[in-house]
Amino acid sequence: MSDFLKLIETAKQLEEQNAEVYEIYSEITDHFGLMQLLRALRTGIDTHTKTLGRFLDHRAGHVEVDEARIKAFDLSEYEVERSFDAAMEYSDFLCMILQLEERLQSFYENIVSVVLSTEHRDVFRRLAADQEKHLWLARSRLELENFTVDGCS
Repeated sequence: MSDFLKLIETAKQLEEQNAEVYEIYSEITDHFGLMQLLRALRTGIDTHTKTLGRFLDHRAGHVEVDEARIKAFDLSEYEVERSFDAAMEYSDFLCMILQLEERLQSFYENIVSVVLSTEHRDVFRRLAADQEKHLWLARSRLELENFTVDGCS
């Protein structure tokens, strides 16, 4: 498998990891606002994984990439401490959502820098822009709950 295909597979895995966490927490939370947020994020994840799947099926083998940048792509930068516990504090869970969504946005933005074709780069620009919306949703929920984004480490 080429290095670029590994990046796309990693993106799918990151999306699926987020979906798993969101699914578990949405089943146990009593916070109506959080359930709505998690549903919105899950819908976005479903869209992203379909986009990535189609990309893998139809385009990934035909993408021109900057070989130097792809070799410098450090996947370890995108690991997030997922000390998920079903009983974790609500504010801690919201902070974890921010970390997970920021990780994906950064990942997609860095894929943009690897892809040389404008057409293919646009796919990842759209995914990064969509992640920005996810971040806005999570930040809004934090602010609504009177927590501060600065309180997240």
